[in-house]
Amino acid sequence: MAKPQLTEETLRGKLKGMSLQRGVVLFLLFTATGFGLIFILNKDLNVYESISYLRHVRSSFLPVLFSLMLLDWSLGAYRLYIFAHNVNSKVSFWDCFRANLANMFMGGVTPSQTGGGAAHLYILNRAGLPLSAGIASSVIAFLTTVVVLFLGAAASFWYFPALSSGRGSGFLRGSAPFITFFVLLSALSVLAPVRVLQAFRLLLSPVRFLSRRTWRFLERGMDKLYGITQEYKGYINLFLLRRTHIVLYSVILTGALYFNKFFIGYVVAEALGLEVAFWPTVLVQVLVTFISYVAPSPGGSGIAELSSSYFMSNLIPVEATPAFAGIWRVLTMYCAMAVGGFFLTQQLRRDYLKVSARTSGPRGRRAPSP
Repeated sequence: MAKPQLTEETLRGKLKGMSLQRGVVLFLLFTATGFGLIFILNKDLNVYESISYLRHVRSSFLPVLFSLMLLDWSLGAYRLYIFAHNVNSKVSFWDCFRANLANMFMGGVTPSQTGGGAAHLYILNRAGLPLSAGIASSVIAFLTTVVVLFLGAAASFWYFPALSSGRGSGFLRGSAPFITFFVLLSALSVLAPVRVLQAFRLLLSPVRFLSRRTWRFLERGMDKLYGITQEYKGYINLFLLRRTHIVLYSVILTGALYFNKFFIGYVVAEALGLEVAFWPTVLVQVLVTFISYVAPSPGGSGIAELSSSYFMSNLIPVEATPAFAGIWRVLTMYCAMAVGGFFLTQQLRRDYLKVSARTSGPRGRRAPSP
C-alpha cells in the first residue's frame, strides 16, 4: 500500500498531540478572565468608556512602540546568542532570535512559563548547540533575571511603599511560593546538579516494585540524563569560572532587556495621552513583571492584566487601565507569542519533513542507510 501523501492537514494532526492548541485556548481563557475581573472588581467602571481610550492612542507614538518591541525581541535573542555562539560559532543570531520568540510562545501556553525553555532549547539544538550547554545558559539566564527583577521590586517598594498595600500585598504573597521554588531549584541545579538527579532517581525508585518494564525504561532515561548532567556541569563551570565575562555581560543585557519592557509601559501611557511620572510608572511595570513571571497561569495570563490594572490605577484614571494593560501586553507578550508560535511550528514542520524523507523511500519503503 502506498504511503499517504504528507500534507499540511496531516502535519497539523501530528502537532495536535503536543497540546499547543489547548495551551493557546487556556491562555486566551485566562486573559479574558483577567480583563473580565478588572470590570467586576471595579463596579463603577464603564466598558465603553474604557474601550474609548484606545481611540486616544497618538499615531506619532506607533513607530516608537514598534521599535521598542523589536528591541525587546532582539535583546532577548542576543542574551541567548552570547552563550550559544561562544559554544558553537555556527549558531547564528537569527537562530537565537527564533529561539527567543519560540520561548515566549511556549512560555505563554504552559503554566508558570515552564515550557519556554524547552522550546528555545529545541530550536538551538537543531541549530547545533549541545543540549547540556543550552540548559546551562538557560539556568544562568533565569538566575540573572530573578536577581534583576528582585532588585527592581525592592526599589519599587522603597520608592513607592503604597504599592505593597491592599490588593497589591495579595498579589505579592501569592507570588512568593513560586518565586522561592524556582530560585531554590535553579540554585540547586547550579551548585549540585548530580545530587538533584540522585534525589529524583530515589523518588522514582518505588516504581521498580510496581513494574519492572517501566523501571527499566526510566532507568535508561536517567542514565542518558546523567550523561547530559555531567556535560551540563562542565558548561556551568566553564561559564562561571573560566568565562565569567559572559555571565557579567548576561547580567547587563538582562537589565537592559527588562528596563526596555518597563519603559514600554511608560511610552504606552504617553501614547494614550495620560500624564504620568516616569519612575513611578516604570517601577509599577517592575512589580507587574515580577508577579506575572512566576504566576501559575499560562504566561501569567489573567494575573498580568489584573495586576497591571490594579497597580496602574494608582497613577492613571481607573477607566484607562484596561486599555493600558491591553496595549502593554500586546507589545510585550501577545505579538511575540504569535510570531514565536509561527517559528516553532515551522521548525517542527521542517524537522518532520526531514525525518519523513529519511525514513521513506519512493514507494513507502525505508530508505537505505548511507
